[in-house]
Formats: sequence, C-alpha cells, structure tokens
Amino acid sequence: GAGDGAGGRVSAADLRELTELSDLLAELAGLVHDLSGLIVGLMTAAAGNGGHARTFTMPADLAELVSAHQDLKAEQQALNARFAAARSRQERTGLRGSLAALTERATRAVAAAAAAVTPQEAWPPDPPVAGQRSSSSGRPVEETVPVIAGRPLRGEAGVQRLAPVAVALDAPDIDVAAHWATLVTPYVSTVKIGLELYLRYGPAVVATVRGGSGVRVFLDLKLHDIPNTVAGGVRAVLPLRARMLTIHASGGPAMIQAAHQAALGAGDERPMILAVTVLTSLDQHDLHATGVAATPAEQVLRLGRLAIDSGADGLVCSPMEVSMLRQALGPAVKLVVPGIRPAGAAAGDQARTMTPAEAVAAGANWIVVGRPVTGAPDPAAVAASIAASIR
Repeated sequence: GAGDGAGGRVSAADLRELTELSDLLAELAGLVHDLSGLIVGLMTAAAGNGGHARTFTMPADLAELVSAHQDLKAEQQALNARFAAARSRQERTGLRGSLAALTERATRAVAAAAAAVTPQEAWPPDPPVAGQRSSSSGRPVEETVPVIAGRPLRGEAGVQRLAPVAVALDAPDIDVAAHWATLVTPYVSTVKIGLELYLRYGPAVVATVRGGSGVRVFLDLKLHDIPNTVAGGVRAVLPLRARMLTIHASGGPAMIQAAHQAALGAGDERPMILAVTVLTSLDQHDLHATGVAATPAEQVLRLGRLAIDSGADGLVCSPMEVSMLRQALGPAVKLVVPGIRPAGAAAGDQARTMTPAEAVAAGANWIVVGRPVTGAPDPAAVAASIAASIR
C-alpha cells in the first residue's frame, strides 16, 4: 500500500512498517504450512491404524485440526489481501492487530498437532541451568522437534531434542543463507544471523532463514552505543522473535540495563540478552594494544560479572573461559561459545578455539560453528557429525 504523504509518496517509516508486516505475514504463512504438514502426517497415521485411506474414520480431534487449518488458511489469505490494499497507517494498525491474533491461534493449533506426532530418539540434555524446564533426569530440555514422514518439523510441543549448536550463516547473500539453514536445521537447534547479512537485507533475512521450519534465530548484532540508542535497537528487533540477541558488555552497566528493560517488552517471547565479553579474534597482545592490561581471561571475568550483575541473561565467551565463568558465576548464567572447531579443522581468524565436545564438557549451553559447517562440501553431513560428537 502507498503511504500517507502527498501524491502517494512512501516515507521511510511507511517502508519500515510495510517490511515488518510483510515479514510477519511470511511467518504466519510458515505456521499455516507447518500445520498442513502435521495434519497430513496425522491423517496418514490414522489411516494406517484404521484401515484403507478411503474408508478410515477421522478422529474428532484431527477433524477439529483440519477445520482449524481451513479457517486459518482462509483468514491468512484475507490478511494478505488487506495488506495489499492497505493505504493508511490506520489500516495497517488494524491489520497488525488481526495478524497478531491469527498468529497466536495458528501457534496453538501447530502445538496441538505437534503434540500428537510420534517423536524420534531424544537428544541428551544440556548442562544444568537454573530456571529451565527439566527432564525426568533433572537436566534441562532445550528444544523439541516433531517428525512427519521422516522430516523434522519444528515446534514447541514436539519431543525430539536437537543439538545445542548455532550454525553461523555468514553467507554472501540471503538465498545462500536460507539454503544453508535448510541443510542444517534437522540437526541443530539454532542458526545465527550476523551483522553483515542483517545490514544487507534487514528484517527480511530473519523471516527468510526461519521459513516454515521455526528454527530458532540467534541475532548477533553486538549492539554498542549509549543506553537510549541500544534500548531503541532492542525494541526495533523484538517483532522478529529472535531467541538470542547480543550486546557488548564493554558498553557498561547502564547500557546493559537498558537493553534488558527493552527486551522485557516482548514478555515471555523476549530474546535472551547475551553480552559479548572479549571477541574470540583477540589475544593478549591485541588487548594490550587497546589499553587493557589484563589477560583475556581476567578481562572476560571482569566484563562477565559486570554484565550479569546489570541484567544480561548470559555471555558470549571463548571456549577457554567457559569452565572459569561457570565456576565463578554459577549454573544460571547462559554461556554461548563461538571459536568452535571440529578436530582437524583450521582455526581461521579465531585465536582461542576448542572442539565441540570439549566446549560442551566445559559447560557451554550452546556452541557456535560457522565455516567448518558452511564451508564444507556437505554442510548437512558436518552438522550431523558435530551433533553426534556431543551426543
């Protein structure tokens, strides 16, 4: 739709709003698509239990899901039409409210359908973290995935455990990033979108990479500015529903507190605010060159304590500091660890590296792997191998 300005000109604010609404509509379409796949799988299972597909009796709860899917699809198409016809901000505001309500209904329907899907083998749990939902063994459950016809289909109500790995999609363009995400999401819980890709494509890259899979997104923007600006940046990306969002711990207590308070605006769906301590590309010589007399480990611990005391949910740190931070800060702090290289892989520009199994054993909640996966001839096979190495 055109903007409110004279002559139908579209302002920058209008363009941002239209882009955001387009992304939200794409996510709704993904939910409706997932629901369709789940229903097909459930119908196949029901037919297998009750006789031939042409004669089986559809269970009442499945019939309700089919009816809900038909209603959701019709309303989704109506919202698409409203979006195309919207001319004023008032119309777009009304569309946003309808979109939020329909997305909530679609999410509940997908969860209900996913709960009935037969699970695959469970993944071993992460190191204990206070406040998380726990399995029967008392250890946390990170994410689950239902499976239809051998294809993992992600959702909060499923029961398969994925590897606590974030694959860094440092791709040259959005299509390559989406392709990599498609290849690795059967094996890992999260994909990471960095600053370059986000600056090039904006919020659209999140919806494109997530697609219909529902993979969790780690938005690695490393925000670092005055408190008010960082708070505004956090609020700007809340509609993208990222699982994790990074800021720089060196921004100071007020900035970290501002980021935390801004994230609370998303309620239960707020992103985890992760503070970056010392970049994994830096060694002691680099720190000294910037005026920091401490060793990397000392600086990481100093910034880590400051960040957690100021409201950050967790830290991004080198694998070499995981054990130290876990011991110093306790089990509730989330530790996300880049600089991971499978045995035999080149270190690249990472000065402080560790293998996936070593990092998880040291206490990492999530590990981040980039080029060893995305630069391989078969990214899916490498992702599966990393997942198996920390099983």
